[in-house]
Amino acid sequence: MLVTALQQECHAAGGRLYRAGTHATAMSQHCLCGARVPETLAQRTHHCPQCGLRGDRDIVSAALARLRRVRRFR
Repeated sequence: MLVTALQQECHAAGGRLYRAGTHATAMSQHCLCGARVPETLAQRTHHCPQCGLRGDRDIVSAALARLRRVRRFR
């Protein structure tokens, strides 16, 4: 029911909901630059020592998921 509600909200806002599995991808353990950045679940801020990217962990993971999806369909 939650996914359906989210899909409806996204559609109403003119967007689309993309689902991504987290078990195999571990996107919260990676940075947009490609570096692996080990973080505990308690850490809510992403900070990459290689490129210096700093941001909310969930937003960085969502951006990475979107980037991977776009690259897959090119």
